[in-house]
Amino acid sequence: MKRYRKALILVMVLIFGSILACIPTGGGGAKPVVEVLSPPSGSRVAVGEEVEVQFQATDEKAVVRVELEVDGEVVDTQTSPSAEGQPSFTGLLRWTPTSPGSYNLMVYAYNSDRVGSTGVGIQIEVTEGTGPVEATPTPEEVSTVGPPPTATTAVGPSPTAASSPGPAGLLFEDDFSDAGSGWEVGEYPDGSVGYADGYYYVISSVENKVMWGVANRSFGDVEVEVEATQASAPSNNDNSYGVQCRLQSNNDAYHLLISGDGFYSIEKVSGGTFTRLVDWTRSDVINQGNATNEIRAVCDGSRLALYCNGQLLAETTDSTLTQGDIALVTATYEPEATEIHFDNLKAYAPSAEGQPTPTRTVAAQGGVLLEDDFSDPSSGWEVAERPEGSVGYRDGYYFVSSTKQAEWMWGLANQSFGGVEVEIEATQFSAPDNNNNAYGVQCRLQSNDDYYALVISGDGFYGIQKVADGTFTQLVEWTRSDVINQGNDTNNLRVVCDGSRLALYCNGELLGETNDSALTQGDIALTAMTFEPEATEIHFDNVTVSETGR
Repeated sequence: MKRYRKALILVMVLIFGSILACIPTGGGGAKPVVEVLSPPSGSRVAVGEEVEVQFQATDEKAVVRVELEVDGEVVDTQTSPSAEGQPSFTGLLRWTPTSPGSYNLMVYAYNSDRVGSTGVGIQIEVTEGTGPVEATPTPEEVSTVGPPPTATTAVGPSPTAASSPGPAGLLFEDDFSDAGSGWEVGEYPDGSVGYADGYYYVISSVENKVMWGVANRSFGDVEVEVEATQASAPSNNDNSYGVQCRLQSNNDAYHLLISGDGFYSIEKVSGGTFTRLVDWTRSDVINQGNATNEIRAVCDGSRLALYCNGQLLAETTDSTLTQGDIALVTATYEPEATEIHFDNLKAYAPSAEGQPTPTRTVAAQGGVLLEDDFSDPSSGWEVAERPEGSVGYRDGYYFVSSTKQAEWMWGLANQSFGGVEVEIEATQFSAPDNNNNAYGVQCRLQSNDDYYALVISGDGFYGIQKVADGTFTQLVEWTRSDVINQGNDTNNLRVVCDGSRLALYCNGELLGETNDSALTQGDIALTAMTFEPEATEIHFDNVTVSETGR
C-alpha cells in the first residue's frame, strides 16, 4: 500500500502548487526582473508558425511563475518546478498566431510574495502563409563585393522544430559531455539538476517532492532512450525515476517511471489532477539499488509504453496530452535524497512498427558524428516546400531549391552540435545565366535564425557571414577564387566551426577563415539562394560531420 500513500501525498503537492500559481498578483517588496533572450523584437513569422519566447527571470527571493501576454491577454504560463519558486528561472513561453498583423508580446515574472515584474515587450510581425523570419541589415552591413547587395538582406526560412525530421528518424541525441547542449540547469529548494562529468544529474532532496530537468524542446510523438544510474538513495531505495513526455508549462505531463526497489508505473498529471494509468508493479527486470537501467519511454499517439533493459514493462493508452517537452525526473519518498545520473539519451520519431529506427549515430569522442549519402529519405533531414523554395530527398541526393530572389532557403539536419567540421559534395544543378547565387553550409543555427553561413557562389566567389540577434554581419567579404568550379559543376566543400574559428575550404584549398565567438552551439543546414528572378537548385551528397572537440 505504500505506493498509494505516495500518490496521495504527491496529489496534495500538485494541487498546492496549482493553487499558488493561481493567486493574483499583489503585495509589496522588491520586484523580480525578467529578460527576453529571444526572438529579437521586429521578427517576422507566418500565421500558424509557433513563436518561442525564451526568458530569464530573477528575484532576490524566488520566482514562482512567468507569463506571456499577447495584446493584453495571457496566452502561456511557465511555473517554477518548485512550489516555493527559485531565484533564477529560465524557460520558454509559446504562442501560435492565427491571423496576420503586428502583435505586442509582454513577459511578466512573479515572485513568491505575489509581486510582479515590470513587463518586457517585443513586437512580432505576422504575415500570411509560410515564410522566413527576416531582419533588415543597416546600410553598412551590406556587402558590395561579389553577389549583389540584396543578398545580405535575407536571413532565411525558419527552421522546423527538432521534432520534425521525417518519419522514424533520430530527432536528437546527447551524451551530456557539452554543458551547453540546452538542458535545464538549476538549484532549487527541492533539489537540483545539471551537468557533471559527462552525465546529467537530477537530485530530489525533499521527501515526496518531484524534481525534473527539461530538454527545452517540443515534441509530439517521441521515443526516448536513456541510461539511468541510481547514484544515491534512501537505504530502502524508496524512490522513483525516469522520463516525462509531453510536459506542459503548467506541469501537466506523462510520467514513465521505475524505482530503486524494483517497481514501475505510468502516471498522468492533467489540469493539476493526478491519475495513475498503470499501478506500481514489481518487476525482476529492473536492476535495484545503485545500478544502471536502460529506460525506453514511448509516447506515440495515444500509446504510452515503458521498457527497461530491453523488456516491455507496461503500456496503456491516453489521448489527453499531444505535444510538449521531455524531462528527466526523480523523486525521493524518504527524508534521504535520491540522485540519478542520466547518460546517452536518444530521442526518435516512432516508426510504424512502434520501434525506434536510428539512422545516424554518434561515434567516439573526436570521431564521425554523422554520415549521410541521402539514399534513405527518412534519415532525418528537413523536407519542406515554401514560397522561397523547397528542400528534400531525390534520387540519392539532397536538394535545396531557392526560387525567390534574395531569400535564403535551407534544410536542417535536425541535430545539435558544438565544434564540428562538415564535408560535403555540392553540385549546382540549375542557376541564373550569370550564376549569381550562393550555396554552402550553415552551422550553429539557432531557433531564432541566428547562424554562421560559409558559402560559395556559382560565379566563383566565397564569403563567411553571421546573423546574431537578427543582425547581419559579413565576417569575410565576398572574394573571387579560381579554386571554385563555376556554373553547373561540383565543388567539394569543407566547413570548420571549431571554437571561435570559422574556416571555409573548397576542393582541398583554404578559401577564407575568421574568428567569432557569438554562437557556440546549434544545428547545421545546407543552404542556397538565388540573387536573380531565376531559381537556383543545388544537389548535396555524401555529407560527413566530424567532431572537432570544441
